[in-house]
Amino acid sequence: MCRGGAAMKILIVDDDLIVSRRIERILSQAGHRSQVVNSAAAARAALTASHWDAAIIDWQLPDGSGLDLIHEQRRDKSVRYLYVIMLTGMSGGEHRRQGMDAGADDFLLKPLDGEELMLRIRVALRITELQKQLAARNHELAQTKRRLEEDLLSAAKVQRDLLPSEDFSFPGVTIDWFLHSCDALGGDLVTLMPIDDRRLGFAVIDVVGHGAKAAILGVQISRRFRSGNSLSRFASTISHEVLCQPSQLAMLLNDEFPMDYRNLQFFTMCYGVLDTVSGHCRYVGCGHPPPVLINGSGQARWLPVQGHPIGVMAAEKVHFQEQSCQLQRGEALVLYSDGLPEAVNAQGELLGSPALLEAMAGDPQPEAILARLDQATGAWRGHDLLQDDCTVLAMRRL
Repeated sequence: MCRGGAAMKILIVDDDLIVSRRIERILSQAGHRSQVVNSAAAARAALTASHWDAAIIDWQLPDGSGLDLIHEQRRDKSVRYLYVIMLTGMSGGEHRRQGMDAGADDFLLKPLDGEELMLRIRVALRITELQKQLAARNHELAQTKRRLEEDLLSAAKVQRDLLPSEDFSFPGVTIDWFLHSCDALGGDLVTLMPIDDRRLGFAVIDVVGHGAKAAILGVQISRRFRSGNSLSRFASTISHEVLCQPSQLAMLLNDEFPMDYRNLQFFTMCYGVLDTVSGHCRYVGCGHPPPVLINGSGQARWLPVQGHPIGVMAAEKVHFQEQSCQLQRGEALVLYSDGLPEAVNAQGELLGSPALLEAMAGDPQPEAILARLDQATGAWRGHDLLQDDCTVLAMRRL
C-alpha cells in the first residue's frame, strides 16, 4: 500500500541501468508500480500500450532526446494527461526553461537523491489525483449537458407542435409565416384560429426574453388557443364571442397572465380577426410593433396600434383600444416581432423600423414578403447569430 494512500503507475525512461533500477526500488518501497525502459522507442511503445499516471524521463536517451519524447506526448490531445518529471544532470536555468517549454512538469537532478525523488512523487500524486477528479467531474458535466440537450430538444418539439401546421389553409386568404428562435426554445408564438367559415383569428405573441423561462410562459399561452388545419379539428378554450372581439381577448389574457415580478415576465401581442369575405379586420396591439398593410401595388404602410403589454397593468388600470382596417383583395397584412427591427449588425447598430418597412414593400404575396424580410435582416446581421427571436406572419386576401 502506498504511504500516501494511493498508488501511481509510473514509467521510468533511462538508459542508465543503475539509476533506473534505484528509482524503481524506491518507488516500489513506497507502494507505487513502475516499469523501466531504456530508449525513446521503447517509451513510445509503453505509452501507447498502457495508461500511465506519471513518467520519469532522462534528458539524454540513446535514440533521441527526452525533450522530443515529452513534446510528442503534449501534442497528442487524445491521450490522458501524463505528469512528467525530467531527469537531468544539467542544472542551469536555460535547461529548465527548455524542459518546461517542452511540457515537463518537474525536474530531478543527477546524482539522484532518494528523498528528493519522493517529494517530487508526492507532488505528482497530488496533481494526478486532482486531474482524475477533474476528469470525472467533466464527465459528469458532459452527461448532464447531454441530458439537458435532449430535454431541450423534446421541449422544442412540444413547442413546435403548438404552432400552426405547415399546410394550414383558410378560404379566401393565402398565409405564410416563419419563426426563427435564437435559442433551442423561443418566446415568440404564431397563432391561427378559424372562428367560423369566413372569420379567421390570428396573432403574433412575443414573450419578453428567450430561452426556457420564456418558452414555458409561451406554452401556457398557446394552450389557451387551439388551432388546426380545418374547422372540424378546431377547438378553443376561449369562447367565440371573446375571440371575435380583440379588445376583450386582450383583457382576458391580461387577467390570466399578470406579470411575474420575480422574473419580470410579460408578453406583447398583436391579435386580430379577419373577415375574409368582406375584408374587414379588427385588431388590437398590446405593446407590440404595429402591423403593416401592403397594397396591390406593393406600397407598405404601418397601421395604428395602442395598448400596454399583456400583464403589466391591473385590469382596472388598463384599456386595450381596438383598431380596424379594410383589407382589399390582393392586399397583404403583415405581423412581426421586435426581433426584426432590433436586428443588430457588426457595429452594434439596429436595423430599425423604417428600413424594415422599406424591405416589406414589394410583391404582396406572403412567400415573397417573408423572403424579403429574411434577406434584409440576414444581410444586416451578417454572419452574427440571432440575438432575439424573429417571427413574421403574412396574410393576403384573395
